Amino acid sequence: MNAPVKAPICRIITPVGMLGYGLEERELLQAIDQNPAVGETPTAIICDSGSTDSGPGKLALGTTTCPHSAYVRDLRKLVAAVCTHKVPLLISSAGGDGSNAHVDELTDIVKEVSEPQLEKAKSLKVISIYSEIPKDLVQSRLKNGAIRSCGPCPPRLAPENIVESPIIVAQMGPEPFLQAMLAEPDFDVIIGGRAYDPAPYVAYAAFCAIRGSKIPQPPQRLAEWDSIELGCFTHMGKLMECGGVCATPKSAGAMALIYPDGVFEIKPTNPNARCTPVSVAAHALYENTRPDILYGPGGACDLTGAVYEQMTDGVSVRVYGSKFTRESPKYTIKLEAARVAGHRAVFMGFIRDPIMIPQIDSFLGRIKAYVARQHPETGGNHKLEFHIYGENNNRTIPTPAKTNGCSPGRENDVQVPEEIFIVGEALAADQSVATSIASTARIGCTHGPYKNQKATAGNLGMGIGGRLEWEMGPCTEFSIYHLMELEDGEEAGHDQSSAISDTARGAGSLFSWRTVKLGDPNHSKADDPPRAVPRRPSLDTHLLPGGEKNTRSSSLAGPPTPGLWELFPALSPTSTLTSIARVIRSKNSGPYEVTLDVMFDDPLIYQVVKANSLLGADLITRIYDLPSAEDIVWLGFCDPALAFKVTVTRRRMGVRKAAGGFGEDDVHATQEHRPLMGVMLGEELVEELRKANAEE
Repeated sequence: MNAPVKAPICRIITPVGMLGYGLEERELLQAIDQNPAVGETPTAIICDSGSTDSGPGKLALGTTTCPHSAYVRDLRKLVAAVCTHKVPLLISSAGGDGSNAHVDELTDIVKEVSEPQLEKAKSLKVISIYSEIPKDLVQSRLKNGAIRSCGPCPPRLAPENIVESPIIVAQMGPEPFLQAMLAEPDFDVIIGGRAYDPAPYVAYAAFCAIRGSKIPQPPQRLAEWDSIELGCFTHMGKLMECGGVCATPKSAGAMALIYPDGVFEIKPTNPNARCTPVSVAAHALYENTRPDILYGPGGACDLTGAVYEQMTDGVSVRVYGSKFTRESPKYTIKLEAARVAGHRAVFMGFIRDPIMIPQIDSFLGRIKAYVARQHPETGGNHKLEFHIYGENNNRTIPTPAKTNGCSPGRENDVQVPEEIFIVGEALAADQSVATSIASTARIGCTHGPYKNQKATAGNLGMGIGGRLEWEMGPCTEFSIYHLMELEDGEEAGHDQSSAISDTARGAGSLFSWRTVKLGDPNHSKADDPPRAVPRRPSLDTHLLPGGEKNTRSSSLAGPPTPGLWELFPALSPTSTLTSIARVIRSKNSGPYEVTLDVMFDDPLIYQVVKANSLLGADLITRIYDLPSAEDIVWLGFCDPALAFKVTVTRRRMGVRKAAGGFGEDDVHATQEHRPLMGVMLGEELVEELRKANAEE
């Protein structure tokens, strides 16, 4: 594809993938100062602030992903950039869950940190967009059959789930953001409630296209937009919302130029990183059920035709060919909620006794029975589970051959971990009972007998942090993760203070916003001097007339990837997947799924692995101990990313479970890749790799 000849619609900078995680202010300011093209291009800073990754606690208890002080720190830097450089700021999914309370909290922080900046900016117009959904509406839609599970994993929604959830939020699409911007085009800051991650990116690109007439006669409603342009905006937003994760090495921030005709370009803000076609294509794997179709409010972004091209600067990647497919017949939004399932207490300690460790499973089974006998008042309506760490860290330890402990010999040596670490977790209706259960279990673990016991003074090393048990407070679980069908116009938003008629604004719009002007109420941006001309030349030299190739790309390339011929001397049938894969990782894909990616550097290795039957449903079912292949949600290969991907149901204690509830120990699911790392290549695949190498 030839370089774009049209001017960009806009430029978007995301300094960090999650508000509150900390951002590099210098990189942000350098990104703002880069001239993206001849002439001025509308520029915005956009940051996501939400996720279900860290579990259900935010929705059930009103907590935030990051502490209040972290949001103050990041917003102080961002608001300073808004006031100094006259670029707008958009934040979505405030506080992590996007609740109304967290929208107000972040709005109040903006008010606080803007006070020292108002001498420069004179005034700031802040829009707060809300996305909580009334429970009675959800109950009505459930009764009418207009709510279904989000994928095959969440259970069917029950009426009591709605009642027991303190709040319900909806992942709004770009429509409320776009309508708020069109209503208040001189806005400075938007703090949005729970939103689909790309929503503010799509909305800002559409806003700039409408305002700047970069697209001939752009429609005011996104439902009427061309699928190619909307696909471009959505794909760009899906990449950008994670910041520089699509770069290599993974970086904090990224920036994108968006053009008419469905084209965008992306690069990291870190000068020591770069984007490549493979790194950008691979981001479609990250946290998604599948890499080719990305579902969201009102439809899906289809990446099957996406093309990724390395730009001449060696740092940027151009993307085109994505398209947006609209839902039919109903626009749907995802609802999210959580509830309190009880109260939790834990104890922890370690065991080093080589006689006890091999018996740990039966020993803990007796502890559970002992605890139940000591707490008949629960009627069995309590839970007690044990997290055991270090069981697989085996070493050879001489073990007595006879019950009297005599004659230890080498022939009786067994593989026993040097030590194991135990976390006991108790759940009950109230905190006092949960604490009592944890205490009783700890006492049992400390003083309980076991076969051939020698160490009679105590079994458990404990007292970490000066505590024997910890009261953990409420235990939460996801209660709603479902899709709700909307009536026409409900995906829209309206101004809470507007006096216009319901008919004019869309009577059924579910979302709303309100606007506050900080500083001088009479100040007009028309009186401000124009934004200063950027001080630094662009690193995207391919966009400048007669621009020269950026020579820094050679320093970023790094050492060449080892070829097949360099790998073969070490390959054998017992070699594992780690010997030929560049990345093997796991992550949650929503609360009910775990997705696993295996990526390769060498296209030839990838093609041989793809043609082989090693990575298939039988292997995944076996190594992840799935009841059947029905627990595989999606499995396949992604050619642009040179990757294999599989998504499975999330399971805990032998049954399907959402992330973050009782018994959770890997809420992000980032440690579930270990079974894949140990997969042996086998004689057949090694021979096919050798044959492919010889033919090459």
